[in-house]
Amino acid sequence: MAISTPAQETMLSQLRDGGQRGAIVIRMVHLWDSIIPPNNIFTGIDFLAVDYQGFVMHGTIPADLADDFRDQVREGQVYKVQIL
Repeated sequence: MAISTPAQETMLSQLRDGGQRGAIVIRMVHLWDSIIPPNNIFTGIDFLAVDYQGFVMHGTIPADLADDFRDQVREGQVYKVQIL
């Protein structure tokens, strides 16, 4: 599956700290619940995503937002993520 993106969008390799505005287009590769044993503390949803150039990103959806995103994010789907 190829992902194409307009030139104004940022690639994962270009992301830097500092409050950048812009968007990235990613394919969600894998999602899993992050749980800390032995007390089974749920810390959020971790994920691996890839951009159309093949750069991979690990990210986390914090526990307090997990319920908002759990039904919206699916493995194998393509998403445009942007800061508004």
